[in-house]
Amino acid sequence: MAEHDAKQFRGRGGRTSIKLGLFWTIAAVATLRAPSQGGESNPRPRAEISATNLQVLPKDTSPAEMRELMERYTQELGVTCSFCHTQDSRARRLDYRSDENPRKGAARVMIRMVNDINNKYLAQISDPRYAELVTCGNCHQGHSTPPRFDPDGQP
Repeated sequence: MAEHDAKQFRGRGGRTSIKLGLFWTIAAVATLRAPSQGGESNPRPRAEISATNLQVLPKDTSPAEMRELMERYTQELGVTCSFCHTQDSRARRLDYRSDENPRKGAARVMIRMVNDINNKYLAQISDPRYAELVTCGNCHQGHSTPPRFDPDGQP
């Protein structure tokens, strides 16, 4: 992982909180590994799937951490694994390594954005009201596309 990428996982006050940043990122990634209703099959147990082609997440992300992260992403976006990962027709399972699906590239951009919000911007605010980290769910609220804000619908 490049030094500038590692900084994305730094916590507030300059202390390294790779575990926390990794948890949120892995939670999102692990969700994508969960079986979907789309007929995906994966003959290997989840724990045996190793992380490959990691461009935003730390290269040493464990399979368990990856699973937790993917599970969180699927919950926060209301999607299944096949939303970002393509089906390998020969192996009859998802190809997690492939970058063929453009949504996977968009997910990487969004992960970097969330990390920047938490570690560059919110980290500069000492007000405890902003201590809660932002996640994908803050905007997506269980939808693949964030719902539009309706100011008339507010009390």
